[in-house]
Amino acid sequence: MAIIDCVECGKQISDKAAACPHCGNPMAAKATPTPIETRDGGAVTTEATGKTYKLWQAVGAGVFLLGLVSCAYVGEMSAGPVALILLGSAIYIAASIGAWWKHA
Repeated sequence: MAIIDCVECGKQISDKAAACPHCGNPMAAKATPTPIETRDGGAVTTEATGKTYKLWQAVGAGVFLLGLVSCAYVGEMSAGPVALILLGSAIYIAASIGAWWKHA
């Protein structure tokens, strides 16, 4: 293990470090990111998972909550609200697995 100087901040770090612990500069970059400039100077975030899975997670959560509210309104665990709870849970879990599976 050798000690080297960080090219960004000049402090001494290990040559085995993935990034400088002082400034965060990556030491062994795999790919050079291409900066994307916006007109208003805002940040650009690239997501590997599309919004489709997030939409289905929201739908599943909504159906689940509708089932819970129905249970509270009816005052008992009847077949309809329980079916909504199970359906919402299934949709949410399926969308979460799909988002995980497609995530790059």
